[in-house]
Amino acid sequence: MDILKTLAVAGALALGTALLPSCNTGAPVKTETLEYADSTAHAYVTVHLELPEAVTGKAGKIRETLIDVMDRQMSAVAPGEDGRLFPAYEGDRTKTDELFTYYRQQLMQVIGRLSQEDADSRIAYMENPAESEMPSWGYEFNLEKIADTDRYAVFSSHNYLYMGGAHGGVTGEGSLTFDKKDGHLVQSFLRPDCLDEIQPLLRQGLMRYYGENGEDFPEEKLMERLQIEGDRIPLPAWSPFPTEEGLTFTYQQYEIACYADGMPSFTIPYKDILPFIDKEAKKLVK
Repeated sequence: MDILKTLAVAGALALGTALLPSCNTGAPVKTETLEYADSTAHAYVTVHLELPEAVTGKAGKIRETLIDVMDRQMSAVAPGEDGRLFPAYEGDRTKTDELFTYYRQQLMQVIGRLSQEDADSRIAYMENPAESEMPSWGYEFNLEKIADTDRYAVFSSHNYLYMGGAHGGVTGEGSLTFDKKDGHLVQSFLRPDCLDEIQPLLRQGLMRYYGENGEDFPEEKLMERLQIEGDRIPLPAWSPFPTEEGLTFTYQQYEIACYADGMPSFTIPYKDILPFIDKEAKKLVK
């Protein structure tokens, strides 16, 4: 199952909400887009970044949170390393070009160094190594707005890293929903005590996901298909996010299923999930 397609579908669902007419006072969060593509001897890098233009007020608060997300993700680009791979930007964060240039340069240096070390290690174990036999690393960073209504704005944080193995992997912080009343990040959409009660909804959602991807098996076989301990389906590590139709849930690779199953994603309609939504989050969706 195509992982990036799953992310694209989730984004498309959210964009349906963004096109709704505004009925309250939440002005659109105007963003600026920064992109680049570059390469080193053994790696390529692409970046797509959207940040609010405003540096003060509610949109400015959203911007600051997103810069923190960018910093966390880019500075820990490769797994297996201890902590940060380069220091946080200490300049004026309102100067977008300077901020972006810093992270671009640091990212290229880190990817270039790590991919070169990997190539050197491979060469050491090969007889008559050829340049064509050296796999290229790939890193894609995406932080973009996927929904903007009168009550909330949703940004998506996801990265793709390929290190020359059998396949790459998607990381990131998932969907980030901001309350436009004051610009704060909504940390939780569901009541902490609702997991048992929503098990039927999670099972139904997963069955829809598999059905839409051409899988046909009875619901009683679902738990055999999943790779989880016990008989309760956990909530995804990534927070669900609101759309026009309901809350969208997305599980990461290996979180509950094998790699071939992609990133299971589904939307639970508000008529079913509303009783389990946190009191504060209900203000965004009702």
